[in-house]
Amino acid sequence: MTAREFLEWAGFEVNEHTLSRLTDYIQSNIDFSQFPDANVVTEDGTPLNECAEEPARFQEWMEGGIQTMEKNTKMTGYNDLKAWMERQYGASRAEVTITCNGQTYIGHMYGSDECFDGNEFYQYFLTDDALLELYYHIPEGCTDFGTIDYSAPYDVRAEDARYWLDYVI
Repeated sequence: MTAREFLEWAGFEVNEHTLSRLTDYIQSNIDFSQFPDANVVTEDGTPLNECAEEPARFQEWMEGGIQTMEKNTKMTGYNDLKAWMERQYGASRAEVTITCNGQTYIGHMYGSDECFDGNEFYQYFLTDDALLELYYHIPEGCTDFGTIDYSAPYDVRAEDARYWLDYVI
């Protein structure tokens, strides 16, 4: 949806002032007063009109009720990493919560039965702010990796997400 269309959908007159305010609201690098036909997306690329609280949140912001749109807290490149993982290993069904050594992680798990580092078995885990490897014990005689308790890794190791974005993907 373009900036012009979003403002009309939200019930505002399309003019330089409202277009500029929309730029401020989503903290965009695009000046919608100069480019009213540019698509309006959040920092993570989601079309603004697909956000559940819109246009009510924008309307409230215009009236001075809230300060700014909440900033996306996902790391730079999150969407690229997620898309690559899904191409390699299939779509993550849902966000999962994993606890290891007293630390809780929320994210998406990816991998296959071929993810080994030496003789250690791991799966990738993508959180909003990190790419991790979760390491698992393989029970003696296990031939079906579907029987492994993936909610209980014995170790968590951080990957260099920047390296992945620059050299792997």
